[in-house]
Amino acid sequence: MNSSDNDKSAQEPKQISKRELEKAVNGYIAEKGWKKTLDFNQIVSLREWVIYMFQHPERQDLNFDAFAKPEFDYRQIDILCRGHVSGIDMIPYIRQGFSDRQLDVILWGQEGNLDISLYADKKFDCFQMLVIYNGLKQGLDVSLYAKPEYNEAQMSNIKYGLEKGLDVSKICNPALSAKEMGNILLSVEKRQKETVKNQSVVKKSEFNYEKRIR
Repeated sequence: MNSSDNDKSAQEPKQISKRELEKAVNGYIAEKGWKKTLDFNQIVSLREWVIYMFQHPERQDLNFDAFAKPEFDYRQIDILCRGHVSGIDMIPYIRQGFSDRQLDVILWGQEGNLDISLYADKKFDCFQMLVIYNGLKQGLDVSLYAKPEYNEAQMSNIKYGLEKGLDVSKICNPALSAKEMGNILLSVEKRQKETVKNQSVVKKSEFNYEKRIR
Protein backbone atom coordinates (compact mmCIF):
# COMPACT_ATOMS: atom_id res chain seq x y z
CA MET A 1 0.00 0.00 0.00
CA ASN A 2 1.45 3.37 -1.00
CA SER A 3 1.21 6.68 0.91
CA SER A 4 -1.79 7.87 -1.15
CA ASP A 5 -3.71 4.74 -0.10
CA ASN A 6 -2.86 5.46 3.52
CA ASP A 7 -4.08 9.05 3.19
CA LYS A 8 -7.31 7.87 1.56
CA SER A 9 -8.06 5.30 4.27
CA ALA A 10 -7.38 7.90 6.98
CA GLN A 11 -10.01 10.21 5.46
CA GLU A 12 -12.72 7.55 5.22
CA PRO A 13 -15.40 7.64 7.98
CA LYS A 14 -14.82 5.09 10.71
CA GLN A 15 -17.21 2.19 10.32
CA ILE A 16 -19.06 1.29 13.50
CA SER A 17 -21.56 -1.52 13.96
CA LYS A 18 -25.14 -0.80 14.94
CA ARG A 19 -24.60 -2.45 18.30
CA GLU A 20 -21.42 -0.50 19.00
CA LEU A 21 -23.13 2.73 17.94
CA GLU A 22 -26.09 2.08 20.23
CA LYS A 23 -23.77 1.38 23.15
CA ALA A 24 -21.67 4.47 22.50
CA VAL A 25 -24.70 6.76 22.17
CA ASN A 26 -26.41 5.41 25.28
CA GLY A 27 -23.19 5.75 27.25
CA TYR A 28 -22.69 9.31 26.06
CA ILE A 29 -26.24 10.34 27.01
CA ALA A 30 -25.95 8.63 30.42
CA GLU A 31 -22.66 10.38 31.08
CA LYS A 32 -24.22 13.74 30.25
CA GLY A 33 -27.10 13.10 32.65
CA TRP A 34 -29.64 14.54 30.23
CA LYS A 35 -32.38 12.11 31.28
CA LYS A 36 -32.49 13.74 34.71
CA THR A 37 -33.73 17.07 33.35
CA LEU A 38 -35.14 16.46 29.87
CA ASP A 39 -38.28 14.71 28.65
CA PHE A 40 -38.47 11.85 26.16
CA ASN A 41 -38.90 14.01 23.03
CA GLN A 42 -36.03 16.30 23.97
CA ILE A 43 -33.76 13.27 24.46
CA VAL A 44 -34.83 11.86 21.09
CA SER A 45 -33.87 15.12 19.35
CA LEU A 46 -30.47 15.18 21.01
CA ARG A 47 -29.95 11.49 20.36
CA GLU A 48 -30.20 11.97 16.59
CA TRP A 49 -27.35 14.45 16.68
CA VAL A 50 -25.22 12.38 19.02
CA ILE A 51 -25.60 9.54 16.49
CA TYR A 52 -24.49 11.95 13.76
CA MET A 53 -21.42 12.85 15.82
CA PHE A 54 -20.40 9.22 16.34
CA GLN A 55 -20.94 8.43 12.65
CA HIS A 56 -18.67 11.33 11.70
CA PRO A 57 -15.45 11.01 13.73
CA GLU A 58 -14.18 14.27 12.24
CA ARG A 59 -17.00 16.03 14.11
CA GLN A 60 -16.00 14.94 17.61
CA ASP A 61 -15.63 18.65 18.38
CA LEU A 62 -19.43 18.97 18.51
CA ASN A 63 -20.88 19.72 21.94
CA PHE A 64 -24.64 19.84 22.41
CA ASP A 65 -24.65 20.66 26.15
CA ALA A 66 -25.76 24.25 25.55
CA PHE A 67 -28.97 22.98 23.95
CA ALA A 68 -29.75 20.21 26.44
CA LYS A 69 -31.87 22.46 28.60
CA PRO A 70 -35.52 22.16 29.68
CA GLU A 71 -36.23 25.68 28.37
CA PHE A 72 -35.87 24.44 24.77
CA ASP A 73 -38.58 22.17 23.39
CA TYR A 74 -37.66 19.20 21.19
CA ARG A 75 -38.12 21.12 17.93
CA GLN A 76 -35.96 23.98 19.14
CA ILE A 77 -33.30 21.52 20.26
CA ASP A 78 -33.26 19.98 16.79
CA ILE A 79 -32.91 23.40 15.13
CA LEU A 80 -30.18 24.45 17.55
CA CYS A 81 -28.23 21.26 16.89
CA ARG A 82 -28.64 21.61 13.11
CA GLY A 83 -27.35 25.14 13.33
CA HIS A 84 -24.45 24.09 15.57
CA VAL A 85 -23.35 21.46 13.06
CA SER A 86 -23.25 24.20 10.39
CA GLY A 87 -21.51 26.68 12.69
CA ILE A 88 -24.65 28.81 13.06
CA ASP A 89 -25.90 30.13 16.40
CA MET A 90 -29.70 29.96 16.42
CA ILE A 91 -30.18 30.85 20.10
CA PRO A 92 -30.65 34.61 19.45
CA TYR A 93 -33.57 33.85 17.11
CA ILE A 94 -35.18 31.52 19.63
CA ARG A 95 -34.81 34.22 22.27
CA GLN A 96 -36.67 36.61 19.95
CA GLY A 97 -39.65 34.26 19.94
CA PHE A 98 -39.64 33.01 16.35
CA SER A 99 -41.79 29.92 15.76
CA ASP A 100 -40.29 26.57 14.75
CA ARG A 101 -41.23 27.08 11.10
CA GLN A 102 -39.81 30.60 11.09
CA LEU A 103 -36.59 29.27 12.62
CA ASP A 104 -36.36 26.68 9.83
CA VAL A 105 -36.48 29.35 7.12
CA ILE A 106 -33.97 31.52 8.97
CA LEU A 107 -31.58 28.58 9.28
CA TRP A 108 -31.99 27.61 5.61
CA GLY A 109 -31.12 31.16 4.62
CA GLN A 110 -27.98 31.21 6.74
CA GLU A 111 -26.92 27.81 5.44
CA GLY A 112 -27.30 29.22 1.91
CA ASN A 113 -25.39 32.43 2.75
CA LEU A 114 -28.46 34.53 1.94
CA ASP A 115 -29.28 37.95 3.37
CA ILE A 116 -31.74 36.85 6.05
CA SER A 117 -32.05 40.42 7.33
CA LEU A 118 -34.64 40.85 4.58
CA TYR A 119 -37.04 38.41 6.27
CA ALA A 120 -35.79 37.51 9.77
CA ASP A 121 -38.42 39.76 11.28
CA LYS A 122 -41.37 38.75 13.44
CA LYS A 123 -43.57 41.02 11.29
CA PHE A 124 -43.45 38.22 8.72
CA ASP A 125 -45.15 34.87 9.26
CA CYS A 126 -43.39 31.68 8.15
CA PHE A 127 -45.18 31.63 4.78
CA GLN A 128 -44.15 35.19 3.93
CA MET A 129 -40.60 34.34 5.00
CA LEU A 130 -40.60 31.33 2.69
CA VAL A 131 -41.61 33.38 -0.38
CA ILE A 132 -38.82 35.88 0.38
CA TYR A 133 -36.31 33.08 1.03
CA ASN A 134 -37.16 31.37 -2.28
CA GLY A 135 -36.84 34.67 -4.12
CA LEU A 136 -33.39 35.24 -2.63
CA LYS A 137 -32.35 31.73 -3.70
CA GLN A 138 -33.41 32.58 -7.25
CA GLY A 139 -31.52 35.88 -7.21
CA LEU A 140 -34.67 37.99 -7.53
CA ASP A 141 -35.07 41.55 -6.28
CA VAL A 142 -37.12 40.58 -3.23
CA SER A 143 -37.04 44.14 -1.89
CA LEU A 144 -40.06 44.75 -4.15
CA TYR A 145 -42.24 42.44 -2.06
CA ALA A 146 -40.36 41.81 1.21
CA LYS A 147 -42.76 44.05 3.09
CA PRO A 148 -45.10 43.05 5.94
CA GLU A 149 -48.05 44.76 4.27
CA TYR A 150 -48.05 42.09 1.54
CA ASN A 151 -49.53 38.72 2.47
CA GLU A 152 -48.09 35.45 1.18
CA ALA A 153 -50.37 35.31 -1.89
CA GLN A 154 -49.57 38.90 -2.89
CA MET A 155 -45.85 38.23 -2.46
CA SER A 156 -46.14 35.11 -4.59
CA ASN A 157 -47.75 37.09 -7.42
CA ILE A 158 -44.98 39.68 -7.44
CA LYS A 159 -42.36 36.91 -7.26
CA TYR A 160 -44.00 35.17 -10.23
CA GLY A 161 -43.86 38.38 -12.23
CA LEU A 162 -40.16 38.78 -11.45
CA GLU A 163 -39.49 35.16 -12.43
CA LYS A 164 -41.14 35.79 -15.81
CA GLY A 165 -39.30 39.06 -16.34
CA LEU A 166 -42.54 41.04 -16.32
CA ASP A 167 -43.06 44.66 -15.35
CA VAL A 168 -44.42 44.28 -11.82
CA SER A 169 -44.70 48.00 -11.09
CA LYS A 170 -48.46 47.91 -11.68
CA ILE A 171 -49.06 45.25 -9.04
CA CYS A 172 -46.68 46.46 -6.32
CA ASN A 173 -49.55 47.85 -4.32
CA PRO A 174 -50.73 46.16 -1.09
CA ALA A 175 -54.21 47.63 -1.67
CA LEU A 176 -54.64 45.18 -4.55
CA SER A 177 -55.92 41.73 -3.66
CA ALA A 178 -53.95 38.68 -4.76
CA LYS A 179 -56.67 37.94 -7.34
CA GLU A 180 -56.47 41.46 -8.77
CA MET A 181 -52.70 41.18 -8.95
CA GLY A 182 -53.01 37.88 -10.79
CA ASN A 183 -55.41 39.33 -13.36
CA ILE A 184 -53.12 42.29 -14.02
CA LEU A 185 -50.14 39.98 -14.39
CA LEU A 186 -51.99 37.86 -16.94
CA SER A 187 -52.70 40.92 -19.10
CA VAL A 188 -49.11 42.17 -18.74
CA GLU A 189 -47.76 38.75 -19.67
CA LYS A 190 -50.11 38.54 -22.66
CA ARG A 191 -49.06 41.98 -23.94
CA GLN A 192 -45.39 41.12 -23.47
CA LYS A 193 -45.78 37.90 -25.47
CA GLU A 194 -47.55 39.80 -28.26
CA THR A 195 -44.77 42.40 -28.30
CA VAL A 196 -42.09 39.71 -28.53
CA LYS A 197 -44.06 37.98 -31.29
CA ASN A 198 -44.41 41.23 -33.27
CA GLN A 199 -40.71 41.97 -32.86
CA SER A 200 -39.95 38.48 -34.13
CA VAL A 201 -42.14 39.05 -37.21
CA VAL A 202 -40.41 42.38 -37.91
CA LYS A 203 -36.97 40.83 -37.62
CA LYS A 204 -38.01 37.98 -39.89
CA SER A 205 -39.36 40.38 -42.54
CA GLU A 206 -36.18 42.43 -42.33
CA PHE A 207 -34.15 39.28 -42.85
CA ASN A 208 -36.24 38.32 -45.88
CA TYR A 209 -35.86 41.84 -47.33
CA GLU A 210 -32.09 41.74 -46.95
CA LYS A 211 -32.10 38.32 -48.58
CA ARG A 212 -34.12 39.61 -51.54
CA ILE A 213 -31.87 42.64 -52.26
CA ARG A 214 -28.66 40.65 -52.25
